[in-house]
Amino acid sequence: MVARAVEQQDTRWRIEALALDREAGPATFNIAQSNQFSSLHAADANQPARFAHDNSLARAVSVTRATMAVELAKWQAIFGFKRPFLKMDTQGNDLAVVEGAGSNLGQFVGLQTELSFQRLYQGAPDFTEVLAVLRDKGFLPSAFVPNNDAHFPDLYEVDCILHNTGLP
Repeated sequence: MVARAVEQQDTRWRIEALALDREAGPATFNIAQSNQFSSLHAADANQPARFAHDNSLARAVSVTRATMAVELAKWQAIFGFKRPFLKMDTQGNDLAVVEGAGSNLGQFVGLQTELSFQRLYQGAPDFTEVLAVLRDKGFLPSAFVPNNDAHFPDLYEVDCILHNTGLP
């Protein structure tokens, strides 16, 4: 794996075999036919047809879930950073990661989340729910970036960069 090779060459890299979620504990991780769709969530039966094969289950594995609240404290102790930025790409689980941060979310100067306009995963929130929760937590959008080239004119998901209005 490329990331493991980078970790061995650069002491600033650390890789943890865990899934961030709203609570800690064991879970099943769904490995999709195309790894870009792998998720804690199962594929939605009503997902757009163009993704049905790539987002179908290849296999499931057991994983350990952790919360951002615990992981943030651990990594701050190791690296000593003070103004983190949270970049998420959890295939339908970003809001659960945010909720797992609890009150520690306010330490992040900003975050990047994936907003879904068409449901790809069972139980995943849509873009209106995610934006409302993040607004209530003090984060406002700075940019929207389509992340699925070659699907024009359909828009399935966008990356959204938000800033923390409570920090200078």
